[in-house]
Amino acid sequence: MRTRWLASVALLLSVFGVLMGNGVMTTLVPVRAAIEGFAKIDIGIIGACYFLGMLTGAMLAPRLVRRIGTIP
Repeated sequence: MRTRWLASVALLLSVFGVLMGNGVMTTLVPVRAAIEGFAKIDIGIIGACYFLGMLTGAMLAPRLVRRIGTIP
């Protein structure tokens, strides 16, 4: 029972971290870029590259885990 609870907590914390990173990227970074004087097209490219990187990571992660293996 305890191991299931710990696994659930670890999963929820990791999802929380991903969602926090997504929130920072989609709100604070564009606001800060606008304050710094970036052009609107540059801010759009920054946002698009973030999601492109997330998509690329999601596509490459399974292959990387298969190649390296998991921790027993």
